[in-house]
Order: sequence, then structure tokens, then C-alpha cells
Amino acid sequence: MRIDRTQINALNRVVMKFDFEESTEYPYDMPPRFYRILSGALPENTEGEPNPPGFLPFGAMNPANDHAASGQWSFRFSLDSTSLAARISTGVCPILPLSDYIVSARVRTEGLTHARAGIRAWLHDDEGMPIASSRGTSELVQSDGTWTDLSVVVQGIDARAVDLVVELHLSQPEQFDVASREAGVPMFNDVTGTAWFDDVVIRNRPRITLTSDEPGNVHVAENPPSMVVNVHDVTREHVEAHLTISDFNENVIWSQPIASLPNSTMQDVTLPLENFGSYHAHLQVFDDGDAIAERDIPFVWIDAPSGPSIRAAQFGVTLPDWAHHQPATLELLDQLGVGDVLLPLAADGSVDGPSGLGERILRAGHDLNFMFPSVPVDLARTHGIDPVDVIGFFAHHDASWKRAWANDVVDLGLDVRRWQFGAAETPLDQYVADEDFIAVDDRLSESVPDLIMMLPREIDSDLDTTASMIEPHLTIPYTLRPRSIDAALADWPPSSQRRTVTLETLPADRFAPRARVGDLARRALHTWRAGVDVIRIDAPWTRDRAGDAISTSLFPVWRTIAHKLDGRTVMGEHKMPVGAHEWVLSPDRQVTSAIVIWDNLLNRSAPLVLSAS
Repeated sequence: MRIDRTQINALNRVVMKFDFEESTEYPYDMPPRFYRILSGALPENTEGEPNPPGFLPFGAMNPANDHAASGQWSFRFSLDSTSLAARISTGVCPILPLSDYIVSARVRTEGLTHARAGIRAWLHDDEGMPIASSRGTSELVQSDGTWTDLSVVVQGIDARAVDLVVELHLSQPEQFDVASREAGVPMFNDVTGTAWFDDVVIRNRPRITLTSDEPGNVHVAENPPSMVVNVHDVTREHVEAHLTISDFNENVIWSQPIASLPNSTMQDVTLPLENFGSYHAHLQVFDDGDAIAERDIPFVWIDAPSGPSIRAAQFGVTLPDWAHHQPATLELLDQLGVGDVLLPLAADGSVDGPSGLGERILRAGHDLNFMFPSVPVDLARTHGIDPVDVIGFFAHHDASWKRAWANDVVDLGLDVRRWQFGAAETPLDQYVADEDFIAVDDRLSESVPDLIMMLPREIDSDLDTTASMIEPHLTIPYTLRPRSIDAALADWPPSSQRRTVTLETLPADRFAPRARVGDLARRALHTWRAGVDVIRIDAPWTRDRAGDAISTSLFPVWRTIAHKLDGRTVMGEHKMPVGAHEWVLSPDRQVTSAIVIWDNLLNRSAPLVLSAS
């Protein structure tokens, strides 16, 4: 059997490298194995779609020795109004199917205002066709005369993959800015500008896993936090790994190299942490000093309950719509310890049923509430109604709602009294009439004899207009300052209905963890003091790329708030310096008194010192 040298290269760490130094002896117009991309032309060696518009035969690209990241030569792109791109042909870089790769390059730009430089990479199958799911794009940069590192990961998730294609590009905004492609939006291109590419390297990338082996990455005190590390590397080489733990403030509190990991060997690393809280674990794998793979996961460490597990009845969560398909949901609820749970019923006709999540939540002792978030899209289209008009759908389309939710209502209607119509972000005031409530009550009363209908309402709604059979569910937006909540809820008239409030938390993509946690704590305190019956937030966990639940920094905070405040009331306040607050709380079930102290001023000239006797 004859073994191709390129197949041997595919087993090396560095599969292929382009440093353009051959130009010293062979002054080609284009670097070997690269060809220029032109709009309308078919990609070389493929029968795919023509190249996209915007790559016209203007400007120049060629090996150059005026700048280089290493050696003497680089690949220079010189703009003349349009985008420029160069690509290696299929067949140049054979790879191993189901293996991951990282493509890196160094780039230097000058004279760019609108255009950006970057790299793209993807896989092709054995018929020369691109595998769309493998496409990756690096960051797009302007480096203003300095050399910058770029990289893109290509995941080998398709067994048909046989080779890898790399494209270097200097793109005008029409290639990467969606707004610039919309009609009527002015588009600005760079007439001139230059980019140099050097040291383009294609490496085998180890597949690494970093898991905490606990549902949602929630560790309880009797189980010291530990991480499971696994490295799978097709090169059969030993690699160096480094595990770092950062605390809530992003300070590194523990770091340790994991000596030369053998291929596909799992290691269990116990973390020497001293305090409960929120943390991040960061694993990097290095090759010759370069990080070629990394994983980053959040996790929390909480104390074990000191006595019998008691659900904090006054506090709860709204589960995400994917909770039905997440095995960790019930365990996370158990660790969180809240009593109230709002569970959305899938609007796709799926059935929760007695063996589903709803039944298990009830058996675990939670106060379960169901939510119909919206009308299934196909049914809304059939009946010509807005998908958010859930009340109208139930009131006027008897046969249709039964197709979507009859099994849920029949199976759990005797056990679940509160059924919410619509999601918190879609208040139904504009749709609802009193006769619709009566019609819905008539339709559901056979299966839900003690039906309580909940309706999402905005904080500034006129609550006096709500029909007597409807229980309002207020949402307090994160834009409302915590100290304004008391006054806002003071307008909620006394009644025999349960008063339920959902607190919006600060968006994770706009605020740091410390800001989100502090805001939630203050928001919860003011809402709780207003005397509402149930306070909810969206479940404090999210999903990772594999679809597994991952706890957020809000998890231990909401757990602590729920357990420390449930069953208490505010007995009084102490006079404090401006910006500081101290509330004296009533005893809890264990007859333990407590105080709450916080400071709104973050920039005091000196620390605030308090004393008590």
C-alpha cells in the first residue's frame, strides 16, 4: 500500500504552513497553491456556487518583501475600491475526517478606514463540495501598522470531509456589514489600503473536554469541587495543558499545569477552594507555546442544607422552554430550593404528560404553575390570529387548542390550579375581553375545576380593570431602579388574589457579573419588603454548546436570598450614613434573627465602618 506524504502530514501537529519565503528563489506573481477569488467564477476544483459579488479584478495581490512577520516575505493585498481574497485550492491540504483544526495567521494593515482583513476556512467532501456546517471566520481587523494574530477553528463534524480550504481576505463593508447591503443605506468603501499576511499555519487541534461532573455545574459542600479533563489528539503526541480557576471578580485564585496529558486519558482534578461562590474554570492546551485549544466553563459551589430541605415558598423561577428536554432541570430546582415554579408548555403539540417534567416537579413538592406562552404558529396562521392571543385562541377555537394542549390540561388539571395565558414579555391587555375569560373558564373547568387564570401585566398597568377571576402577574423591568419598586407596587390594590412579581435581571451581555448580582439583590429586597406573595426570576442557568444546563452567577445569590428572606418580614430600619441601608428582619422558622446591610455608594473616599453592641 502506497502512503501519500500529505496523509502523513495530516497526522502531524502542523499539517501545513505558508511563510511565503519561497519567493526568494521563485518570484511567482502569486504564492504557490493560492489563487485569486473573482466574482462569478466557479471555485477551483469544485462544481459549487459561483464566488460572491464584490471581488472584481481591481487591486493587486502578490508576494512582497517590504514587511514580514518573520523571515523576509509576506503576502501583500493592495486595495483598489473592491474586496480582495485569495484561497488555496481543494486537494492542497488533505485532512483526517472527524478531526478538528485551527488555522492561524499574522496580519498587518495600513490605510484602512472601512475595510477589514481576516481569514476564513472550511472543509470539502470527497466530491469537492464545501461542507457548509464547517465554515469558520476569524475576527476582522484593522491593525494600523502592527502585526496581529488571527485564528479560526474548523470543526470536523462531518465524516465526508477530506480536505481543508483556507481563504485570506481584505473585505469591504458589503462583505461583512449586513446594513450596508440594505436598500437606501449609504455604503462606503476604501479606495486604497494594504494588508500583509504571513505565517499561515494549519494545525491539528486536540479535542478537549472540561466538565464538572455535576448537574448544571452546581457543587454542594459535601462534594468538593472537581473538574474532569480529557484530551483527545489524533497526532498521538503529548500536549501541555493548564487549568486556571477565577473567582467571581475574575481574579485568578488557582492555577496549575497539568503535566503532559497522554492522548484520550481522563483526569479528575480536585480544586482547593476555600469559599462558596461563583467561579470559572479555564483549560488551555499549548503547542510550542501557542494555545491551540481551550475551554471555559462557569460553576458554583454552595453549602449543603444544615437541616431538612424546605422549599422557599415565596420565591420561584420561570423555567425556559427547553427545560422539558433537559435532564438536569429537576436537580437544579432541588439545589436552588425555591418553592414556586412556572413551567411553559411547548407550543408545538408536544405532551408533558404524567411521566413528564410537570409531574416530577409536583412530586418534588414544588408549587407548579403552567404557562401557555403563545399559540402554535401553524394554528395561528390557520385561524388568522396573532400568536400571542392565547386567551382568544382558547375562547374561540375549541377543537384547535385541544390539538395542542388537551393532554397537558387533562393529565395535570386536577393538581395544577394556576394556568398563565401568554408570556411575561407579551402582555395581553389589548386582546382580552371579560367574555373571553368566561369562555376559557367554561372550556377548562371540566379538567381544571379550581382554575385560576394568570395574566402577564406591565408594572404600569391599571390593575383595577382586571377581571375578578384573573390573577395579575407583574413584570418589573430591569430599567426600573430598585429603590423605585416600593412606590410602584404601592399602587397595587389590596385583594384576596395572590400577588406575583417577576424581576427582570440585568442582561448578561451588557453588565458584569458583579453588577448583575448586586442589582438582583437590591431589586429582590425592595420587592420582598412590598409584601408580594411570590417573587420569580428566569431560571438562573443557561445552555452550553452541547445543550447541557450551566448555572450562572445568579444561582447561588437567588438561592441565598430565597432561604434567608422566606418567612421573614422587615421589623425596622437603622439610621445609616447616606447611601447605606440596614434592615432588621423578623426571626425565621428556626427563630433566628437577621439584619440586611448594603451600600449603594461604590466610590467612597474611605471604607464604611459599622459597629454594633
